[in-house]
Amino acid sequence: MEQEINVISISHLFLPHVGGVETFAYNLLSFLVSKPHIKTTAIFCSSENYTRQENGILKMSIRAKMLFGGLYPFVTLKFFFTVLKFFLKTKNKVVIINGRHFTTSYIAFVLCVLMRINYIYIDSGFQPNIFKSGGANKLMAFLDKFVFGSIVFKAKAVVAISEYTKNILINLHPKIKDRVIVINTGFNSDKVSKYDITKKEKTISFISRISIVKDPETVAKAYEILSTKYPNWKFQLIGKGDFEIKPGDYSYPSNVSVQNRLLPQEEVFSLLSTSSIFINSSLSEGFSLANQEASALGNVGVFSNAESNIEMAKTLGIDNLVFERKNIVDLVNKVSEAIKLCEKTNFKLNQEVSTKAFEKLSDKVLFEQYYTLVTTFRK
Repeated sequence: MEQEINVISISHLFLPHVGGVETFAYNLLSFLVSKPHIKTTAIFCSSENYTRQENGILKMSIRAKMLFGGLYPFVTLKFFFTVLKFFLKTKNKVVIINGRHFTTSYIAFVLCVLMRINYIYIDSGFQPNIFKSGGANKLMAFLDKFVFGSIVFKAKAVVAISEYTKNILINLHPKIKDRVIVINTGFNSDKVSKYDITKKEKTISFISRISIVKDPETVAKAYEILSTKYPNWKFQLIGKGDFEIKPGDYSYPSNVSVQNRLLPQEEVFSLLSTSSIFINSSLSEGFSLANQEASALGNVGVFSNAESNIEMAKTLGIDNLVFERKNIVDLVNKVSEAIKLCEKTNFKLNQEVSTKAFEKLSDKVLFEQYYTLVTTFRK
């Protein structure tokens, strides 16, 4: 009888908290647990303590003080000892460390090294110069090279979620050049395929966590022009985070909707199933799961020229719609082009984009590689 493998995922946060890394970690464990002889556990932080089984995944939430609007947990020794105890009692295991963080990731790394546990490191996307302070950016670059880098060196496998992320890792740590493999994040195809995408409406969507890096203000300003130019189309901007987009600051007609809230995944998918165009205006991206899900749900993507966005647009055959970051005029022009393409093809382009997303970016296509890794490096 084949021995059971325990896959333990360590991440800052996890579903139901909304975010790309959280959703990716959940999707990966959901795929792995469907395989024979695999048990999965997610260890993460939230505002409460609990341990419960959900959809085949053992979820262990460790209470932490949530900083920066709930985006970053302040981890205490409780996290260290909880993970230590779980590692000690769990046999035949492999650990997945999601991202380089000074708290959760580094604690998991230290314990893995001390206890000689094999771990797979997944780099979820490097975001250079994300702070307003040049000094803060220099400090983060120093830590990334000389502190967080130790997580990369000791990993049994190093996975980058895009070619761009791979190049960043190699530039920081040239010695790992031959050990880095690229596996795109992959969306949950079972969840997405439940939605009917054949009834497309003239709707353009920006749905994201609100932050400086996501640059919603460029979208908000472009909507002033687009909503007047295309009165028969609806424009929605939905999200919550570091600041609010206030409709009163813009000259919007009635076909623009701004909602300062984070939506549950089911509501996001429902909206995107009828939406036709999806905007990603990020200044920096990993390999956006939101882009993949929106595309699979039949949205033509108008993505910023963040490097991984370009990479994805080429995969989907829509790189002609990529716009220059923070360039309102270019965004207006590319959205206009997307509108014309949708109308000209009677929204058949939307179905073509969805098909390509399922063929090239779904979990069923990409995650088999992770199954090979965990079965190879269990210990």
